[in-house]
Order: sequence, then structure tokens, then C-alpha cells
Amino acid sequence: MDESLQLEYMNEKNARNLWVALEERFGNFRDSLLSDLEVRWQNLRFSEFKTVMQYNSEALRIKSLMHLCEKAITKDQIIEKAFSTFPVSTLMVTRNYRLDVNARRIK
Repeated sequence: MDESLQLEYMNEKNARNLWVALEERFGNFRDSLLSDLEVRWQNLRFSEFKTVMQYNSEALRIKSLMHLCEKAITKDQIIEKAFSTFPVSTLMVTRNYRLDVNARRIK
């Protein structure tokens, strides 16, 4: 435990009281984390990454953290996010790929 937390909670003699006090202070971390993750998801742009691997890693990282906060991002949402943020020069390719995905030729 961090030293500043130790000093703050050293008067708690009962483990249950300590647990309750810490839960009151830090119990809502998921709410604050979720709002930050939603902003990151909204601002995620394919064109801001040098490689597909970097974009995919960041998208999957956000997905995993949102799952921790009990909010799911589906595979379809990840694909749609990538398509919607592709550079303008690739719009025709993304349109054709969407048609293939919707026709279930690509899974």
C-alpha cells in the first residue's frame, strides 16, 4: 500500500472498516475509467496510426478495458469503427469490403 494511504488509514483497526473506507474512496474507478474509455473510443481514428497492427492493438486494448467496466464492444463495432475512420482515398475499398462482409463472404 502506498505510504500516503497507510498514513491516512492507519487508525482503522478493523480490517472490515478499512475495506469499506477504501471501497468508498476507490470503488467507483470503473465509472471514471469508462467515461475516459468512451472518449478514447470515439476519438480512435485509423489514420492516426502508422500500421494496422498499431490501430488493432489500441482498439483491442480499449475493448478489453471496456469489458472490465462491463461494457461490451463487439467485433462488428470494431470493424465498423475501422471502416468509418479510413482515409478518404480508400472509401471505395471499404465500401466493397462492407458489401462482402454483409453478404457473409468474409467472416
